[in-house]
Amino acid sequence: MPAVFFFEATLAERALPPLWRWTLNTLHEPYHVAFEARRGYLLVRVRGPYDPSIAREVLGTVKQQAQAGGFTRILIDGFEIGAPARELDRFLIGEALAELLPCPFKVAFLYKAEWINKFGENTAVNRGAAVLVCSTEAKALQWLLGGAEETAERER
Repeated sequence: MPAVFFFEATLAERALPPLWRWTLNTLHEPYHVAFEARRGYLLVRVRGPYDPSIAREVLGTVKQQAQAGGFTRILIDGFEIGAPARELDRFLIGEALAELLPCPFKVAFLYKAEWINKFGENTAVNRGAAVLVCSTEAKALQWLLGGAEETAERER
């Protein structure tokens, strides 16, 4: 199905608006993706079912938007993504991450702690991608942006 884009700009000084949204309508349930330009990284909030075939399209769009905004660091908030149906799905998403967001991209993926087993992360990392899957934003940002001192400096 075709993707529907809509944008909401609030600052004019960036190449991309700091907040914009993308919705992919599927047969079962829509995928909602919101992008927000943050200092030093692109925040991507995703809501929808856990589906590797749709995830490839979403990750492709994330890559396009990150490149357009000049971002290499990406924080994907996946707290509103459903649980994977099977282990193969984790593998397929790890492969897609490595293929679509290879170095120099650095991707931190937030997910519910009870659903993390590192299989998707290991799949992506073993294929050369810089990926971390974790359940806390603080840990994700520390890894994504550097050490604690460097992170605090960027927030000023």
